[in-house]
Amino acid sequence: MTKLPNLRKRIVLTLTIYTVLLTLAVGINGFLVNENIEELVWKTVLNLDFEKMIEAEKKSNSANNSENILFFNEAEGDRIPAEFNQLDIGIHDEIELNNKIYVLKVTQDENHKKIIALDITEIEKHEFKMVMSTLLLTLIAILIIMLITYKQLDKFIDPLLKLADQLLHSSPERNNLPLHSLQGEFYESALLSNALNDYLEKSAHYIKNEKVFFETASHELRTPISALSGAIEVVLQHPETNPEIVTHLKRAARITNEMEELVSMLLFLSRDQQRLANYIEPIDLYTEIPLIIERHDYLCQSKQLKIENQLHQPFLITAPLQLLRVTISNLLRNAIENSDKGKIRIFVDAHHLMIEDPGHGMTAEEISALYTERARQGENHRGGIGLALTLKICEHYGWTLLFESIKHQGTKAILKLK
Repeated sequence: MTKLPNLRKRIVLTLTIYTVLLTLAVGINGFLVNENIEELVWKTVLNLDFEKMIEAEKKSNSANNSENILFFNEAEGDRIPAEFNQLDIGIHDEIELNNKIYVLKVTQDENHKKIIALDITEIEKHEFKMVMSTLLLTLIAILIIMLITYKQLDKFIDPLLKLADQLLHSSPERNNLPLHSLQGEFYESALLSNALNDYLEKSAHYIKNEKVFFETASHELRTPISALSGAIEVVLQHPETNPEIVTHLKRAARITNEMEELVSMLLFLSRDQQRLANYIEPIDLYTEIPLIIERHDYLCQSKQLKIENQLHQPFLITAPLQLLRVTISNLLRNAIENSDKGKIRIFVDAHHLMIEDPGHGMTAEEISALYTERARQGENHRGGIGLALTLKICEHYGWTLLFESIKHQGTKAILKLK
């Protein structure tokens, strides 16, 4: 299965990105507002202090510098520090001098600069602490939002995951329904679980009716088919039987036997796996395969085909005999019908029975597509019970049926026996 994105992670990540972007937008806006307000405040404060310094200089012929305020006037011979002297006329913020931070105003009168500088070192330190505290609180808030979102999603998604796990391990045939109801969870979760339980209950009821129909129909059909088969056998063995109709009687006997196999197979499908255990018996494919081949030789008479049995030693398995016969017979019949000439090989390995056909002029990809499409659509073809029904048998009994394309040849059917 293709790896899909995790809904919970995606929601948490999206919400986190949204929160971070919103925080950045608010932070940038706050920073710009703060800078504009600072500029207005410093401009007002420095203008007032500048005027006071000029008045004090006029009264005392010197500026009254303090620890926090510095005043320089080139016209009076004051030596302006290089960090201040290189600045243009106007308000300048966060200028460093002697490990202190100043905001200053630069004016010029007759080519002589006048500078007033206000020490804002403590204010900047306090501002830095406020920014760091804000960032830390923002980070904590984002983490809390992520945690709360994740926990809330747990309450919504975890019950759905448990429901999916129950569905994965549930089957109407195993009678492990209904699923756990999510009534105590969110409304949407409870609605989904109730809808699934209703649907599964209907499916179980449908499967039960289907099994009852198969079982009833099989029992009803077995009696007339057995009577017909017995009657044909009696006619074949009767000394006064016209030899001209023997061939037709044998053909009728074969068709009757195939019909009897089909009815038996439907009866098996109507039973659950526990009941099938009563029909398991040891089977030797070494003796069974030749009998199946003999019954299908007539299908090769109109083709240049030969069925080659490559089982040369006993091969024991345990399974319902009738079910195994029907499955192998149908695979062999399909191999014959999809071949023109050559050899159809039947062979085994440790746990697999394989039937390999030579094909009839189609590419390996076309033959595989033919098998797959026929199985998907449930198509029956020329007297066989169809690959769809064969796959149903395999699924019902726990076998695995695979098809492999053989390059420039035909197709190999692989039946994995448990």
